[in-house]
Amino acid sequence: MDFSQGNIKVVSAGEYAYALYDRANSTGKVDSLWFKDLVTPGGTGTIYSYTDNSEEGYLYSWDAAVDREGYLHVGYLDNDGVGVSPFHDRLRYCSNRSLWAGTMNQCWFISSTNDLEGDVPVSLTLGDTSGEQYVILASVTDIAAIDEIRLASCSTAGCNFQSYLTVPLPSAWGSTSVIKDVEVNGNGNELALAWIGNNGTTSFDQVYVKHAPMAAHEPSSPSADRGTYKMGLESASVAHRPGYIFIGQYRVFAWAETGLSSVQYYSDDGDHQHMVYAQNCLSSPPNGEIASHGIHLAGVWEACGESYFSAQAYLTRMPVIRR
Repeated sequence: MDFSQGNIKVVSAGEYAYALYDRANSTGKVDSLWFKDLVTPGGTGTIYSYTDNSEEGYLYSWDAAVDREGYLHVGYLDNDGVGVSPFHDRLRYCSNRSLWAGTMNQCWFISSTNDLEGDVPVSLTLGDTSGEQYVILASVTDIAAIDEIRLASCSTAGCNFQSYLTVPLPSAWGSTSVIKDVEVNGNGNELALAWIGNNGTTSFDQVYVKHAPMAAHEPSSPSADRGTYKMGLESASVAHRPGYIFIGQYRVFAWAETGLSSVQYYSDDGDHQHMVYAQNCLSSPPNGEIASHGIHLAGVWEACGESYFSAQAYLTRMPVIRR
């Protein structure tokens, strides 16, 4: 019987879909990371085997996306469990674009340093540059108690043109920078980055959004200095409705806020911000997820011991809550 540490994820794009999961060894550490093609029969393989490399893995976080040709791309932050504690934290990327004996062989071992922030989940997206599709992986690194956001990028075909760059943040982040969550969203040749953090100028963490994140300009702050705890940052790309003045897709970022005795969920597309849900209760940290398909955006969240589903109302753009 196979056991799991509970690292499970499903990703899809168009007619392609994959499940990601782990297998645990007899000591409860991660034995290996796996993927299963949910469309093609027999399409099961290994992302990485800790046992085959004489390691005992711990997976902090992972994220994945499917490219336009149906291949899976996975970015993950782990610990090898080798040697003396705290062992070695590592940032890695792999894809089934190339396989060797059923194991992902298109891999880039991006960084190995205990400066990597294991408490901040990695975020992965796809983008385009001059007709070439790229994978972009966002992570956070702590350099001398200053958190930095870094973007690793390479082409989806062959992982060529590799870059691993630090996102330039305004000078206010130079002396105090605490980043709790990060989310990157690719939309064709446009890229946007959002994070939850504090630069010492506000009492509470805020949500920040920066379009063209490698450019030197100020981020916006859609959370408007609200005195709440923020968490659960998510993003999605949504198509404009037929007949709308704009064409193409727009981005939506969503997150949860709590004042310990209340919970709110917000979504923001740069032009409109909606309070999707609000409820007074003594709540544990809320969590949720959003997803999109074409013009449709939906989310599911946990709050106050209940599960809620929210979807756009087609004519009014306002969410509909079901419980």
